[in-house]
Amino acid sequence: MTEPRPSHPALSLDDTVHQRVRLGILTVLSETRECKFATLRDELGLTDGNLNRHLRILEQAELLQVNEGYEARRPCTWLRLTRQGRAALRAEVAALEQLVHRLRAATDEPEAGRGAGGPAGRAAPVGARAHQVCCQRISPPTTVVMTLVRSTASGDSR
Repeated sequence: MTEPRPSHPALSLDDTVHQRVRLGILTVLSETRECKFATLRDELGLTDGNLNRHLRILEQAELLQVNEGYEARRPCTWLRLTRQGRAALRAEVAALEQLVHRLRAATDEPEAGRGAGGPAGRAAPVGARAHQVCCQRISPPTTVVMTLVRSTASGDSR
């Protein structure tokens, strides 16, 4: 019986958290106990509408808490990361770290049959390594896919 292959770390990325702006929001909020809407907007260089849309998505996912009130008789919105939000951010960072580790392992590993890496002892390029891995995992009837992977890895745009 064969052991099931571990899933790719990219499958652990959460679509809600991974989006660039939302990841930035969670990261900024993780650095402080509470943050004003205007401070977060300015920190990330967003418009009010854009930030508000992303905040609603994160609030619906229960990753952050929005508190509205007044400060010096002016409306003010404070944002706070929830426990689920902190856990989601930690999980996202862990998945990203696994991806980086996997990439480094793939590019630092000597290519099979070439001694210490590629020609002149250099590591094989990422594209070549990806091609090698794909060719090992794809069955022979799928030569079209292997050719596409080889063309893409080498930058060929046929």
